[in-house]
Amino acid sequence: IHIQENAKVTLNDVTVAGNRSQDDKGAGGVRLQYDNSRLVLNNSRICYNLADAGDGGGIYVNGDAAVVSITNNSSVDNNATTDSESDGGGIYIYDGSVVVDGTSQISYNKSTQRGGGIFLYDGSLTLEDGSILTGNVTKMEGGALYIDDWYDNTAKISADFIGNRAEEEEGGAIYVNDESDILVENAKFVRNSA
Repeated sequence: IHIQENAKVTLNDVTVAGNRSQDDKGAGGVRLQYDNSRLVLNNSRICYNLADAGDGGGIYVNGDAAVVSITNNSSVDNNATTDSESDGGGIYIYDGSVVVDGTSQISYNKSTQRGGGIFLYDGSLTLEDGSILTGNVTKMEGGALYIDDWYDNTAKISADFIGNRAEEEEGGAIYVNDESDILVENAKFVRNSA
C-alpha cells in the first residue's frame, strides 16, 4: 500500500500480509510518502512482509507531518528487512510520527542492521502505557527500538519491552544515539538481551 501527500488511509479489521518490496525505497507492507500523509490501523495487522533492498519491513514513514496511528488491538509483527544494511524490521520512521496505543504491539520483527522493531531517524514516537514490544531482533543496535542522532527526535515511551535482542551490539531493548529527547515512564523491561 502506497499513501501519497495529503492522503489518509484507515484500515479497519484489515490484514496486510506476505508482501515484498524489492527496490531501494523499502516498505514491504505500507509506505507513507510526502507531507501530511496519514495511516490509521484499527484492529488491523501488518505482518510477514519483507523489504529486500531498503528499510522498513512492515511500514516506512517519510513525510513532514506524516502520521501513523496504531490502535485498537492492532499489530505490526513478523516483518523483516533482508538487505545487509537495512534498518527498521517493523517500522522505519525517516520523517514523521508514529503513535502506538496501549492495546497494540510491535512484535517478532527482524532487521539486518539496526532497530528490529522500530527505527526512528527523524521525527517523533509515542508508545502508550500498555503497548508491547516483544521478540524483536536486530543484528546490530536496538533490538526493539533504535533512535538515531537527529537533533529534534522526541519519544515518549511507556511500553513493555519483553524478550527483544540485539545479536552483536548494544541495546537489547532500546538504543538511543546522541541529541534525542526521550522520556521513559511506567515502562517495563523484561528478558531483553544484547
